[in-house]
Amino acid sequence: MRNQSTDPMREAFAAAGAFPPLVAMLTDGTTEERAAAAEALWKLSRNAAVKAAIAAAGGIEPLVTLVRNGDAQGKANAAAALGNLACSNDANKAAIRSAGGIEPLVTLVRDGDAQGKASAAYVLGSLADGDDANKEAIVAAGGIEPLVTLVRNGDAQGKADAAGALGILADGNDANKAAIRSAGGIEPLVALVRDGDAEGYPDAAYMLGNLADGDDANKEAIAAAGAIEPLVALVRDGDAKGKADAARALGILADGNDANNEAIRSAGGIEPLA
Repeated sequence: MRNQSTDPMREAFAAAGAFPPLVAMLTDGTTEERAAAAEALWKLSRNAAVKAAIAAAGGIEPLVTLVRNGDAQGKANAAAALGNLACSNDANKAAIRSAGGIEPLVTLVRDGDAQGKASAAYVLGSLADGDDANKEAIVAAGGIEPLVTLVRNGDAQGKADAAGALGILADGNDANKAAIRSAGGIEPLVALVRDGDAEGYPDAAYMLGNLADGDDANKEAIAAAGAIEPLVALVRDGDAKGKADAARALGILADGNDANNEAIRSAGGIEPLA
């Protein structure tokens, strides 16, 4: 997940009443001013007090409108701001859904520029995290296929954010697990474990573990896509998060599956897991 650090300067902005004029600029400014206001709200909205202040100033609806109707930079900045507002804030998650935010975010994952796609994927993951109503709304809006496409074809940040969002959508949801498999999501996730950067490969490994958990068809499909060797390599050579997520995925793949147990052993997975 992206950084959500606390900064006393952000709280000082809130205390000084900076947010209402920024929110007003989202509605009344020029195209460039709207994008700049969204960028400011994005960069300020990284702790609970500031998130609450921006929401109280009426920031959510105009940010959703900017995701829908802004230029490329405005859409990307507004999506990034909504991602911060949604992260670990249940009230803001519900407010973004109520403001009609999910459909334009799905559209941005599909049709945006590289920054917009990545920001929108991150928001969808934040909205879905721990919120079953948002999971259902994202799937109903057609979110799975463009997220899978972004894992396959996006830049490094887009791949990582899309994999993270898919992992959250799959967590504890059998229908979404099957839908991700049907959308062709397993092969690009395996490729991301093998070839991704330090943010992308742990997200993909975590996602594969979620897809496999309690789903025999996905276990078989993940193994058939060649996931075991890159997961073993990640346990051996990855950073701490990558090692942990890959070990978890391998444990789930092995659980109750003799063929996968043997494949993990043959790939040299026993020693790094020990």
